Amino acid sequence: MSVGRGTGFTLALLAVGVVFLAQTIGLSPTGRRVALPAVALVTLLLLVQLIRDARAPVAEGGETPGGGAAPTGPDDDARSRSPWRSLAWVLAVPAMIAIAGLCEGVGLHAFAFLRVRGKEPLPVAALGGLGVAALVWWIVGTLLGAELPGGLILATIAGG
Repeated sequence: MSVGRGTGFTLALLAVGVVFLAQTIGLSPTGRRVALPAVALVTLLLLVQLIRDARAPVAEGGETPGGGAAPTGPDDDARSRSPWRSLAWVLAVPAMIAIAGLCEGVGLHAFAFLRVRGKEPLPVAALGGLGVAALVWWIVGTLLGAELPGGLILATIAGG
């Protein structure tokens, strides 16, 4: 495994995640209800990213300043890294929540992001979206006991 700047950054975040994980174990049971699953999930995702970085082949162009593989195709040019596109993805979250509901909107956004920007295969993107939706349902609906807001689609179906 070559340690590029991106891998070093991932390692640093993983170390912080492990420290946070150790700190959440010492919290009261009420304090751990959300903190422990959230920190454990982030730590697990960083570990998965570290494994993916280690297994990914490096493109002929070498590594980018962030440590990842260099752009290799027409879709990987500077236009795809536009701050306006990034802003559009961020603004899509509340829009999708308003349209589809909290769990469904976040899950659909995760699916779309993994499929379009992450270029993940359809099954991986679908499982990622379902996993994020299930996690939101579990944390907000089950652990916190809050009512999950529905979106415009549910309001239209229920009202009509």
